[in-house]
Amino acid sequence: EFPPAVHLDGYAPFLPVVELVGLRRLCASAANAATTHLRDEALRRVSARSTAIATTPASVADEALVAACDQELHLPIDVAYLLAKVGRDKQLVVWPRSSPMAGVVRRALEYGAGTWDLVHAATYAEAAALRELFGYGVVVVRSDAFG
Repeated sequence: EFPPAVHLDGYAPFLPVVELVGLRRLCASAANAATTHLRDEALRRVSARSTAIATTPASVADEALVAACDQELHLPIDVAYLLAKVGRDKQLVVWPRSSPMAGVVRRALEYGAGTWDLVHAATYAEAAALRELFGYGVVVVRSDAFG
């Protein structure tokens, strides 16, 4: 059995999605590589669509795919990349709770995201504006935003 990196770097990026799904039956390493590639490609599409105001069925489907694949994998998404694309030059990002990826984003931030920090409601309970944001979704702030 080859390590997952061999599968992921060797052929997973070049196969159509239908083939990747079939590869998941080969072995655990192939399954891990195929699932990682499926998740990361969907995450790339979510990031690319981040400039769109409206939510489309395709964007919801990609977010659901990222969430489903994330449950199988032991490594979090590249949330620093995602937030850099979505947040652009903003200091604060709120990921909506209604998104299938809300839990994925939270778990990745708890794992560690470099220049982005998960804001906990208890930390800023006195700020009325932040309380509103916590009601809407996962609140994320750049590490250098307030310091």
